[in-house]
Amino acid sequence: MGMPMKYKKKRIEALKKLREETDIAVISLGFDALIASEEGIFEFEAPVCEVASTVKIDDAFLAGVIDVLVEDGNIVEAGRKGMAAALTIASSLGGEIESKEEIEAHLDRVEVRKIES
Repeated sequence: MGMPMKYKKKRIEALKKLREETDIAVISLGFDALIASEEGIFEFEAPVCEVASTVKIDDAFLAGVIDVLVEDGNIVEAGRKGMAAALTIASSLGGEIESKEEIEAHLDRVEVRKIES
C-alpha cells in the first residue's frame, strides 16, 4: 500500500510496542493508518483523491475509529470509518463534516489489509 516498506516496518514495530501497554493501538499518518488489537494488525489506506486540505485528517480518522469502538468494538469497521472520515475532511474546503452520509459515501473506497495475526 502507500507507505515505503522501510517506514512501514518502523511504524509496525512502534505499534507493537504500544500494543504491549494497551488493548488497542493506533498509528495514523495522513491517508495511511495502522490499528493493532488482539485480532491482529490491520492497515487502512485511502485511495488517491482530490484533497482540499490535510488539516484535521488525523483527528477525523481517530474520531471515526472511536465512534465505532464505543458502539461495537469492531477494529476493521473502526478503521474503515476513520479513514472515510479522513477522506471526508480532506475533500471539504472548510474541513468540516456536515453529515454521517458524507462519511458513509467513502466507506467502500477504503482499502483494508490484515498484515499480521
